[in-house]
Amino acid sequence: AGRSSVYTLEYDVLCPTEMPHSYGAVLLSQTLKMWYSSMVACVMHIVEPRDMPFATHEMITTNTLAVVVREQDVGLQREACPICLETFRVGERV
Repeated sequence: AGRSSVYTLEYDVLCPTEMPHSYGAVLLSQTLKMWYSSMVACVMHIVEPRDMPFATHEMITTNTLAVVVREQDVGLQREACPICLETFRVGERV
């Protein structure tokens, strides 16, 4: 589906005002190296081929355990569906 062509990778560097210049230069140098490594990893992730989806419907259903909520499943009845946010009821398949 439609991908955005705008990406942002940010790093914040917090330096105490009393920090000696030489320490600040080392901190900045190390931060730039980390930023560059992160940027390369992000770009490689963005441009990697995406021929197949992360998971197909068959893969999800094959690897999912489904149960029917019973009267004695009191704890499960207190849980909510992460999609519709409604609590599970007796007889529902979850």
